[in-house]
Amino acid sequence: VEPFASLSEMVRKSVPRVLFNQDLVGSVARNPLRVNDIVELGDIVGGVKRFSKMLGWNKEINDLLTREHEKLERDNIERSK
Repeated sequence: VEPFASLSEMVRKSVPRVLFNQDLVGSVARNPLRVNDIVELGDIVGGVKRFSKMLGWNKEINDLLTREHEKLERDNIERSK
């Protein structure tokens, strides 16, 4: 969705771009990938977990996901009252 959809085209060619999505979209779908582009298609949560593990952020991402899931559960309980 614009204006965010075109942000990836605004960075210098030397800047790595990372796309996590179900499908190729936007300029990534229309144009050849740049040498340092990273595209992870499919399950987004699984892709982020794999990527964070490669970066050594496994504990941090798991802690974040746990906190956010707990928050969603609390919010759902509050709404159902």
